[in-house]
Amino acid sequence: MPEPVPSSVSARMRRQGFRDTTPEIAVRRLLHASGLRYRVNVPVPGMPRRAIDIAEQGEHIGQQ
Repeated sequence: MPEPVPSSVSARMRRQGFRDTTPEIAVRRLLHASGLRYRVNVPVPGMPRRAIDIAEQGEHIGQQ
């Protein structure tokens, strides 16, 4: 069983944005304005509870 997380860490993590943060949206706008198309929050194969923030559209993650 993992050790309990201190309440200060829990509070900080609750406040932390995990999706659609201001910097992430700024990067997306720049990519889109440059003509690049992408997918958002793409699941990572074989890694549950993980996602790639921005991935090229049409790319198949994990395939070579």
